[in-house]
Amino acid sequence: MAMMYISHDIAVIAEVAQRIGVVYAGNLVEFGDTLTIFPRPAHPNTIALMSAFPSLEGEQRRLRGPLGEPPDPLRPPSGYRFHPRCAFATQVCTAQMPPYEEIEPDHFVACWHPQPRRS
Repeated sequence: MAMMYISHDIAVIAEVAQRIGVVYAGNLVEFGDTLTIFPRPAHPNTIALMSAFPSLEGEQRRLRGPLGEPPDPLRPPSGYRFHPRCAFATQVCTAQMPPYEEIEPDHFVACWHPQPRRS
C-alpha cells in the first residue's frame, strides 16, 4: 500500500514517510529517502522548510523560512521559479530551469547551486 501526504509541516512528513518529494511552485525540486534528505538537504527550499520548524532534539535555534513571497502562479518569474526567494541565486537561475540530477545515490535535486551536504 502507498499513501501520499501533502504538507508544509516537514516534521510530520519525517515521521510518516520513507521517501520525500519537495515541491515548489509546481516543480519537484528535491526527492529521495527521508534518512538521506533530513540530515543532508541540498535544495535551498528544503533547507528553508526545515529551518521553519523547531527541532525536538538538540539545541534551540532561531526559526526562519524562505525569503520573500511565493510566486504568482499566473505570472511565474522567468527561469527557475525559486530564484526570487533564494539567497544563492545567480544570473543563470533567472534565465534557465536547472537540470534534475542525482547528487548521491537515490537523492535528486533540481538546483543550479545545491548546498553542500552535511552529515
